[in-house]
Amino acid sequence: MHRSPAPVSQPGANPIATTVSPRGLTLLRQSIYEIFQF
Repeated sequence: MHRSPAPVSQPGANPIATTVSPRGLTLLRQSIYEIFQF
């Protein structure tokens, strides 16, 4: 009985994976730049 701990191939199943995705990082970076550009 070999069970995988967590299906990572499913998008949206892991919120952390979605946050660390390139698109999420880009959006996060843009928002941070907009916040700190006074």
